[in-house]
Amino acid sequence: MNKINSFGYECFILNKREIEFYYPLSVHIAAQQGDAQKEAQTKEIYNGDQGTKYRDATNAYSVCVPAGKYLRKLLAEYLTDKNQLDHQIREIIEHKIIPWKKEILGEV
Repeated sequence: MNKINSFGYECFILNKREIEFYYPLSVHIAAQQGDAQKEAQTKEIYNGDQGTKYRDATNAYSVCVPAGKYLRKLLAEYLTDKNQLDHQIREIIEHKIIPWKKEILGEV
C-alpha cells in the first residue's frame, strides 16, 4: 500500500481481504447448481475464517468458485440492488470510482 501511495495513487485494503467474500452469499449458493452438500460447504466457508484465502478454503471441498463470464452472469442475476453490496465496497464505488468516471468523461 505504501509503495502504491508513494506513486500518488490511492490504494484500499479491504477488511475481508478476498474479493470472493464480498459477493453476496446467494451468488455462491447459485454457483453450486442445487447440490445441497456443496451449498452447505459454501456457507461454511463464506461464514468461516476470512483470514484464509477463499480459494484455499474451497480446496478442502469441491465447491464451485464462480469466475469470468459465469461470475458476471450470476452477479447480474443475484446482485440486483446496491444495498446488497458490502458497505466498504459501496463506499469505494460511490465516493471514489463514480466521481473518477465522471471526471474522466468530463461530466464534472
